[in-house]
Amino acid sequence: MLRKQLSNSKRIFAGGVSFLSFEHGLGADNVIEYEVVLASGDIVTVNSKDNSDLFWALRLGSTNYGIVTSFTINVFPIGSFWAGYQIFNYTDVDALIANYPSYVDAANHNDTAAFTQFALVTIGGEKVVQALMAFRSEEPEPPLYHVLAGDAVPAQDNMGMTDVTGALENIRDTTKVRTIPLTLSLKNTDDACK
Repeated sequence: MLRKQLSNSKRIFAGGVSFLSFEHGLGADNVIEYEVVLASGDIVTVNSKDNSDLFWALRLGSTNYGIVTSFTINVFPIGSFWAGYQIFNYTDVDALIANYPSYVDAANHNDTAAFTQFALVTIGGEKVVQALMAFRSEEPEPPLYHVLAGDAVPAQDNMGMTDVTGALENIRDTTKVRTIPLTLSLKNTDDACK
């Protein structure tokens, strides 16, 4: 457990997607206790037993109920993993979308696929597809990594073994471009999921 004084904790209040979300849930799922200043000026401890209604409201992503001054959260070791980004030509977008159902298919599932995000970005006036990926695997180039690209060849590829600091620096470097977030919704037709 870690007692955190608030500094840059906004991700926790927006859910808290991380490289460990697949294994341990969102960051908000791992908060054990908050310290909150209410509108009345009272400072209260908020957890699953004390002020539980406020605890669940805060964990569900709302901070309109008071000022959170600190929280206690579960933490987990992460070590090295395979992560980075790939930039594909815009002409590859159809192939990437076509490969995505195989990428997320239960048959290809493993516990290492921690994070994947796509964005349509403009770099130097040219539209490209950016794929940010992280695999919690100490194995370079985990097999699932190749399923997504298929036959598409990235124009830029910085995937490699890294740690959390290196992965976050890679992601930060890619956010200097304008992005348009895209959502791809898929219908699972597997009878086992009905």
